[in-house]
Parts: sequence; structure tokens; C-alpha cells
Amino acid sequence: MSNLLITLKNKIDEAGIVSFDFFDTLFTRACIDPEDVFHLVANKCDFPDFKRVRKESQIKGFQLMHNEGRNEITFDDIYKCFDVDKEKKIKLQQSEQEVEELIVKPNPEMLPVFEYCIAQGKKVVIVSDMYISKDFFINVLKSNGFPEVDLYVSCDENATKRDCGHLFDLVVKNTNIEPRNIFHIGDNYHADVVKAEERGLIAHHYHPFWDIKETDIGNVELSTSIAYGVQRLNSINNVNEKLKKIGYDFAGPLAIGYLQWIHEQSKKDDIDLLLFVSRDGYILEHLSNLYPNQFDLPAHKYFLSSRVLLITSMINDQNFHEFIPYFLSGSDGLSAFEILERIGVASPSKEVMADLGLDDNLIITPELYSTVAQFIFAMRWEILKVCRRNLSALYEQVQQLEIKPGMKVAMVDVGWNGTMQKYLDAFLRDNFGATLSGYYIGLTNQTECVERRQSLDMKAMFDPNIESENFIGELFDSRVLVELLFSAPHESIIGLSLDKKGKLNAIKDKGRGRVNDHNTISVDIIDGASKFFHDYLGFINKLELNIDGYDLSRSIIHHIKNKDNSVLFSSDNMQGFDAWGSSKNISKIEHPRL
Repeated sequence: MSNLLITLKNKIDEAGIVSFDFFDTLFTRACIDPEDVFHLVANKCDFPDFKRVRKESQIKGFQLMHNEGRNEITFDDIYKCFDVDKEKKIKLQQSEQEVEELIVKPNPEMLPVFEYCIAQGKKVVIVSDMYISKDFFINVLKSNGFPEVDLYVSCDENATKRDCGHLFDLVVKNTNIEPRNIFHIGDNYHADVVKAEERGLIAHHYHPFWDIKETDIGNVELSTSIAYGVQRLNSINNVNEKLKKIGYDFAGPLAIGYLQWIHEQSKKDDIDLLLFVSRDGYILEHLSNLYPNQFDLPAHKYFLSSRVLLITSMINDQNFHEFIPYFLSGSDGLSAFEILERIGVASPSKEVMADLGLDDNLIITPELYSTVAQFIFAMRWEILKVCRRNLSALYEQVQQLEIKPGMKVAMVDVGWNGTMQKYLDAFLRDNFGATLSGYYIGLTNQTECVERRQSLDMKAMFDPNIESENFIGELFDSRVLVELLFSAPHESIIGLSLDKKGKLNAIKDKGRGRVNDHNTISVDIIDGASKFFHDYLGFINKLELNIDGYDLSRSIIHHIKNKDNSVLFSSDNMQGFDAWGSSKNISKIEHPRL
């Protein structure tokens, strides 16, 4: 039983009739601002100035209502005052009602209350101040599977709740029941509580549960408003499945926004092939395949890769010494054998390691770097075997993609400094004659990134050369969460191998020490994101609305920064997130490496 139903149950049980307000009580719109409906009509009818004309016409409609001595405005009153030709006027009026019917959906918090009333055999009525007539309410209730109930709509009855409460008097008169036996529920304190109680009814002031309002997110485009509205409609569902909710609220909208940007950017760049690089690209590849016609992407493939794989593929006996600092990076707190393990190289036996003074209990510190560097160099022939294997398998993977000289390839990553692109660019250019672009959610202004951008084609949805410093700061502060949202249900890929039949096999690093099962976490997040895709795209396509990927993603990043993310940042979720820095010697919450 929901908390709201627990609160209302006794009054429902005692009432003879239960009365519901409609908008923002029993039903709500799948958008942030009710006036977004006007923007949707403007889009549908190619009438950019519709909102202004519509609001002016409503003011004139009220004047017409007063002049005729009536108590409520009607839909026809409003459209009589439209200064457009008759055919256009009919189309606009029909379109507005159609949009309202599409975008109005049951309030998930109030639905169990309504269902309880029906199950208890209570007579239920709906009482609404609205200029659109009963036909609208009948259509909405029927299309959403509601039973027929008595409707009291102000424009049909020429009586309102908000002015004198006379609409409640009609309920009393028509049901022949004492007002004190009617329990009314509504969100407008004046109309649904003060006026109801003045007419003798018992009233409950409903406070809508949704915490996302227009004032919280500022001015957003229609597609972003719909995204938040869809979340509102589903925010009560799966309340105990927190990671799926994280996927629904954050990963899904951000992935849609990023995919839309990738679609637009790849068209501009005339890209032949997109590589969704593991692991960040997993959710993007998965969701784009669920809805292949939505984003009209170029040919694309989930590309098995990582910094470890690409860097080790570049190492040979001639340049080995140049990469020793790479092998040592992030090694503080690790044991010597873990440095080898994280690149897929088998360590000598414990006895041999102990003889070298590098047993399991020796924790690496900066003072030991020189000793460990000598150990790495002594192990170079074993390390080089892995490097050659990775290079051979990487070459085969690219060959299977049928990349030809002159092809334009784009790799898709989350961010932030383009390390992977540096090595993949060199590999594709030198071995296949292809050009590589890098697509990112965001890039940084760090020296490393700035220098790379001088020689590499790196593009970001949020470019630090264009965006405000404050927003780039928000994005960078949220990078750990964004990395987790775009993780995959498999461990980090640190190598590739080919079996005897030429099949590619990924070699993965599960991490060391206390490592959480991030595969399960990713599955839940992807499930939530997939559900959001289904719900959101259903609305977008019915409304014939284009997605503004930039606006949607920007809004979600801002929301991530200001939301309580304690669920994601708990040790249970973040433990061992970065396998490169994990160790049996330490227990920490790591930030993904940049």
C-alpha cells in the first residue's frame, strides 16, 4: 500500500463519494510547464507564434464570457477570437486537443488511490475546471484503461470550483448525498480545498510528488521538457530498484542526447564507420540497435579496446624503455605482481618474487619505483609476448571491419583527454590509411588535451573552447558518475587474442582485492536506460518532435551535478570501479582514470 493511500484510506472508507481533481492530481502532463502544450501545437502546425496568439485569444475569450454573463470560458470562446482563417482555426483547435490527449497520463502516485476506491465499490467522480469539454476527458480515461465515471467539467456545466465552488454544488445535487459525505482530493489549495470546504465537503490538499519543476532546470527545449515529464510519470515505479531508476533518470536521457549529437556530427563529417569503444560505448551501441531507425547512424560497431590494449599494442623491443613510466603509473599501494596482472602478464612464482625482494606483502611507494622499474625491464620479453599478441589480434579486429584507405572513421568515447584516440589514430593511419575523428561528451582544458587537439580531430558535445567555465566545471565534477553511467556489463578489456579458428577473444581484468560486481550494476543501469528509451521515444514520435540532443544532455549534466548521488557514490557501487588502480592491499573508492 502506497504512503499516499495510507494517508487517505480512512477518509475514503468513511466517504460516500470520492471526488478527484483531474489535472496534476489524478492525471498529469508529460512535460514540465503546462504551456509547453502551446509549443507542441506550434511545432505540429508550423505556427511559431502560436503561444502568443493563443494566450491573447484566451484573454479575449474571458471578455466574451463575461459579456455574455457566463461563469466559464469554453474552447470555442478561445478559438472564436483567433485572428486566422477558418480552416487554419479548425486545424489548430483540433491539434491542441489531440496534443493534450497524447500528453496527459495517469499520475502514478494517485493511481493506486483511484484503484482502491473502485475496488471498495465507492462512487467516484471527477471535478475539473477546464475549458475543454467532457469528450476530452472521456477519450483520455478510455485510452488509459479507466472505467467510466461521472464527470463535472466547468465549461459544460457553466460553473466552476475556483470562483464560488458551484461545481461542487452540482455534485451534491446530482448525487443526492450530504456534502460532508463527499471526500474531494485536489492540488489547488484555493479551488480544491478552500472552496470545497466552503460548500461543506471534506477535502484533502494533494501535494504533487514530483520534484522537477521549470524553475529547477531553467528554460529548456521541448524535447528536454518531455524527458523530465516522462520521468515524472514513471518516478514512482520500481522505487526499490535504485540502479534502474538511475538508468532511467540519468543514463537514458544522457545517452539519447549524446546519440542525437553523434548523428548530427557524423553527418557533418561524412563518417563511414562509427566505433563505439568499449566500455563507454556499450550502452550507446546497445540502445542504438534497439531503435535502429531513430538516429540514422552510419555503419557502427562495438569496438573491443582500451587504453591498456592500444598502448601495449604499440610497444616493441625498440621502444620498450619509453613505456616503463606507463607501467608504473597508478602503482602506489599495489604489489609488484599486480603491475603485471593488470596488463595480462603472468607473474613469476611467489618464491621467485620473494627472492627478488618483491613478495606479495611489499607495497609499492615512490621510493621503490627504481627497483620496480628494473623488475619490469627484466620481465620485458614476457611483456612483449603479450604486446605482440594484442597487436596481432587488434589488426585482425580492424580487418574484420573492412576499413579501407581513405575511409572516415569516428571513435565514440565519453571523454576526457583523448588518450585512446592518440594510439588508435596512429594505428589506423599507419596500417590502414584511414582517418580518425574522436567524438566525446566532453573534453578538458588540461595541457595534455589541448596539445592533442592540435594534431588530432577531437570533437565534443561540450567543448571547453565554447562552453562556460562553470558548466565545464560541472561536467568535470560529475565525470565519475558519467563514467559509471556509461559502463558495460563486462570487465575492463586489457587484451585480445585469436584462437586457432581466427576468432577474437577479449582478455579482461576483474580487478584485485575487494571488487564489486559492476556487471550487475551495469545491467540494472542499462535496463533502466532501455525503459526510458521506450517511454520517451514513444512520446517524441507521437508528438512528431525533433530531439535537441545538446539541450537534453546539458540539462541532465546540470541535474546530475545538483542531485543527491549518494546511491551511486556508495562504496558498494564504486568499489574497484577502476581495475587499473585496484589492489588486494587497499580498499578505496577510486575515480576512473582520465
